[in-house]
Parts: sequence; C-alpha cells; structure tokens
Amino acid sequence: MALAGPVANFLLMVMAGVAIRAGMLDGGFQSPEAVNFYTVVEAVQPGAWEGVAKVVSILFSLNLMLGIFNLLPVPPLDGYSVIGLFTSEQMARRMADLRSTLGMYSMLALMVGWQAFSYIYQPVFLMAVNLLYPELHYA
Repeated sequence: MALAGPVANFLLMVMAGVAIRAGMLDGGFQSPEAVNFYTVVEAVQPGAWEGVAKVVSILFSLNLMLGIFNLLPVPPLDGYSVIGLFTSEQMARRMADLRSTLGMYSMLALMVGWQAFSYIYQPVFLMAVNLLYPELHYA
C-alpha cells in the first residue's frame, strides 16, 4: 500500500511525458530553450497549444515532485513504510510502533524531509527531462 501513491504519481508523470512526445510528433509542441517546473515543453504557435503545454508541463513536474517527496524515508511519508518492505517482519513492526509514538515529532520530521528534498529534486528533475528529450541535454 505504501507504494500506491508514489507509483500513481510516477504513472501520471509518464502519461504527461507521453502527451508531450505526442504533441511534438503532432507539431504542436517543441522542446524549450531552458526547462523549469512550469516549462517542460512549449507550444510552437500561440493559441490553445500554449495552455495544453503549460498543463502537461505542470502535470509532469508536480507528479515527479510528489512521487519523490512521498518516497522520503521520514514518518509520516510513504517512504518510511517502504523501508519496512526491505526489513524483517519484526523490524517492520518496530518501525510501525515508532511511527505511532512519534506523534507531534512527525511535523519536525517533515520539515527535515523538506529541507533534504530541496537538494534531491533538481537533479532528479533534470534526469527526468533528459530522459524525456534524449536528443538534448539540459543542465
């Protein structure tokens, strides 16, 4: 169950990537000069394609961000529960007990996770965009 949310996020990101590539094949999209959270693809001409390009760009970036953030191994995020999949049953129970006793410290763990996330997201985002555009290289 812990992987359901992140997997759904990554599937939505892949679907946005497929939509981007389909839009490029159709001639409505082009790769941008520079990428960022809001601009993973650009419209070739002004009009409806601009709105679609913005939506799929944000869909791509947002779902990548949510999937990665949820996999951080800090309680109460899903990544903490995922660790239990790779440990013994006894250790997984201990981790579940620890999660329930942490209570208000979960907010502190989230803040620490958010700080770590700021270092993790950008390289992963660039890797994902470079996989989306294998003929280009964004840095």
